[in-house]
Amino acid sequence: MIEGRTFTKHFHIETRQHEVFNLDLGEGVPRRMLVFGVVVILAWVALLAPIVRTPSAQTFSFYVIPPVLFAYFAFQESATQPRRKNITTWAIKARYMVVGHRPLIRLGARSAYRSEYLPISERIPFDAVLRHIAPWALTPAWERDQASNEELIRAGSPIILDQSARLYGFDHMQRIRERGKKK
Repeated sequence: MIEGRTFTKHFHIETRQHEVFNLDLGEGVPRRMLVFGVVVILAWVALLAPIVRTPSAQTFSFYVIPPVLFAYFAFQESATQPRRKNITTWAIKARYMVVGHRPLIRLGARSAYRSEYLPISERIPFDAVLRHIAPWALTPAWERDQASNEELIRAGSPIILDQSARLYGFDHMQRIRERGKKK
């Protein structure tokens, strides 16, 4: 089997805003990022206004820099999936942490029991966060492999089979086929 590979980047055209209120923006800012940034800044200001009060010379950078940085990094190309922006990847991860840990059983025929949900320790990679914050606090990889073998396997309630099996021969199947042809 041969695996196909793409050697070219996907074709992507985005509109840019070159001027805002007669202020030249040079080569332009992507419009989606600009609109998203304005919405994030307005939400951030609405959140901070009751706490910090109106922006002053000392608090202006606190009002503007965090949402601008968030919008900038949110619209960068994702390292894991080049066709997505980081904001999409973050939204998918956040949704998985909130709702995606509930299993689908028989295509949704019944809801999962609470014991069948994935615990938060398996949904959020705490060890990856800890590896960046305090790498000395982690156990070495060779010791972690032994610990993972000792983990218990979670399972739901036992499945009870109350079916009786019947074995049909070739003669019976032939009669069914002939009955189908007569109709």
